[in-house]
Amino acid sequence: MMNGMACCSGVAGIVGMVLTGLLGLALLALLVLGTVWLARALRTAGAGGSGGVNEAVEIARREYAGGRIDRDEFLRRSADLTDDRT
Repeated sequence: MMNGMACCSGVAGIVGMVLTGLLGLALLALLVLGTVWLARALRTAGAGGSGGVNEAVEIARREYAGGRIDRDEFLRRSADLTDDRT
């Protein structure tokens, strides 16, 4: 009696189902990781364009807050770093 499932019976059928399930999980994991990566990349790009300038301004803020530079130096650095030269 063949019921159409002869090719997928026994150990070979079980191994095939397990491998198919693992492949599906791997593809799902890649999809989730890709989505997270894309969301982070877009959020970073939308946060100010150039991460280097924002980081440099933040360093100047920390130096000013820590008393390592005075107000005039902080304002000069901030102006230099945020000046849009097109």
